[in-house]
Amino acid sequence: MSTTTPTTISIPPTLTTVPVPQPSSPQLLIRMLASALPQLVRSQAAGTHYSVADVALPYTPGIDGVGYTDDGKLVYVNLLAGSRARGGGFAEWAVVDERAVTEVRAPGSVVTAAGDGDGDGASEGDEEERMRKREVGVKVAALVNPALSSWMAMKYRANISEFESRGKSWSVLVLGATSASGRIAALFARRLGAARVIGAARDSTALERLRSRGVVDESIVLDRDNVSKTDWSALRRVEIYPLVVLDYVYGRAALALMDALPGAASMAEELEVRWVQVGALGGESEIVVPGPLLRGKNLSLSGAGPGSWSMKALGGEMGGLIGAIVEGVGLEGEWREEYGVVERRLEDVGEAWADREGRTVFVEG
Repeated sequence: MSTTTPTTISIPPTLTTVPVPQPSSPQLLIRMLASALPQLVRSQAAGTHYSVADVALPYTPGIDGVGYTDDGKLVYVNLLAGSRARGGGFAEWAVVDERAVTEVRAPGSVVTAAGDGDGDGASEGDEEERMRKREVGVKVAALVNPALSSWMAMKYRANISEFESRGKSWSVLVLGATSASGRIAALFARRLGAARVIGAARDSTALERLRSRGVVDESIVLDRDNVSKTDWSALRRVEIYPLVVLDYVYGRAALALMDALPGAASMAEELEVRWVQVGALGGESEIVVPGPLLRGKNLSLSGAGPGSWSMKALGGEMGGLIGAIVEGVGLEGEWREEYGVVERRLEDVGEAWADREGRTVFVEG
């Protein structure tokens, strides 16, 4: 079979041919349909992500994907092992623990594998079924990584179910709202019950587009020259607390926002903020948070990423997450164009690695 396999961890992978892997119980052999190339995988291949600290070489990249079981079910497969990379998505076949497999239900699909036929050629209905599954499979593979970050951040790290159990409404502020992950985060915040959604980013035009489409209620344009000079007055109009901050930027922008968060004017107020650090689009991975800042606000800090939740917790959320992607994300526009998705074959891995603009999905078939 074909696979992308770097022989050192610091260079882009090359296409090679290796034997088809053989599963052993409780593993499954999955015929891969699609696997995306997010920034996390690029960082793994460069050896800069914590999940590849002790990875064995040669190593096949790909943290997840969508494929077919031997009985034709379309499934999502998770190829992470806790906080450690196991890889395998960028290949024609992948061996996966059966506990890391979640069925993907394409609307209107049947269970049988698309295109298997009976030897006389596929019928028109078979071809429609194959194309329906392919479309849904590629969509899930393309969007599950940016969607997973906000879903797990809200459901598991911010623990929004606690707000619901207390009968409290809650708000979300997405720092980096115009990124693909940020836009999906705003959409999912609505889906999961946020009463108010605020978007913060540097691109005022893109923010206004989100606001005009109802994706966010308020927008905060980050000052491009000096983020500390940003107009944070929208924070005074939040009114609905607790507030969950989904931080895709970090660095100076995050520190400036923390400083601008209101503290309680009286002991009767409960201006609770649950900050979840998700990414570092600002290019800065470290900040110094002064002690007085933390003591002066009802602010709790956490992070969302591989290692910050258990595989059991992740598995419990995948069905709902995948359903949300299939049913909702992209309804506001053509999802390939909306999220910059570019389909490529495995043999185009060099081209994909050089493309920093598009969201590459390697597709077989």
